[in-house]
Amino acid sequence: MNESDVVFLMDPQSNRPMPGFVEALVGSKIDETKAFNIEIPEDFPDQSIAGKEMEFTVSISEIKEKDLPELDDEFAKTVGDGHESIDALRESVKNDLILSTETQTKREYQNSVIESLIELAEFRFPPLLIEHEITRINEERDRIFQQMNIRVDDYLKSINKTAEEMENDVKEEASTRIKQSYLMKNISESENIEPSEDLIEERIKEYIKENQSDQNPIQETEDLRESIQRSLVSEQTIEKLVSIASSNEITNLSKNEDGEVNDAKKEKSNNDD
Repeated sequence: MNESDVVFLMDPQSNRPMPGFVEALVGSKIDETKAFNIEIPEDFPDQSIAGKEMEFTVSISEIKEKDLPELDDEFAKTVGDGHESIDALRESVKNDLILSTETQTKREYQNSVIESLIELAEFRFPPLLIEHEITRINEERDRIFQQMNIRVDDYLKSINKTAEEMENDVKEEASTRIKQSYLMKNISESENIEPSEDLIEERIKEYIKENQSDQNPIQETEDLRESIQRSLVSEQTIEKLVSIASSNEITNLSKNEDGEVNDAKKEKSNNDD
């Protein structure tokens, strides 16, 4: 990645372009060049760099400061949908932070449950399936690199890996994706998970309300409905998995050569006999 004349907003609440980037630039001075490494989180959207260490070199040519308003009741009325007072705004921010922390904790627990069930399962699927997923991951990565003007050689250098090591990482990620996909599909089918029409309609309305604008109106389409339905099935399946884990049930899963999953649930106490 090699860019020049880039205007970058130092927003402490932002994780762009990745978590830790803003913090690494704090204290920089004009005409200074800063070199630093960042550990990319495991849950970073771009899985091709998730969990890796990347090296950055940034040259500072100009620094500007925002003229921030006074934190008073008048300011509070301009934030979001408006707040009656600065105290009300502070309370709202506090609640948002609490919700964010709870959401992150819940997501981490859900991921750990899925990982544990994958470890318990036996998977056997055709090599061609892995190859298709590898191709998909590589295409995703190449598209992101093209959008961000990143050269593969520069990327490999930044994460201190060879092309062969990156290829092995992609194979491992492809295997994990397939296992998770089959696990979720098996649980949703065996538990007859199907979101209600009312819930689907409610989520569609929420999506349209949150994402449309006068310049970008959103119409309800069959593709949108199917996307919302898949999202809800995934959400409810994860909730079911968490429920199974919380009740100390163990799900023994195996997959035959066609990729079908066989499962048998047993109470943990039965395994101790």
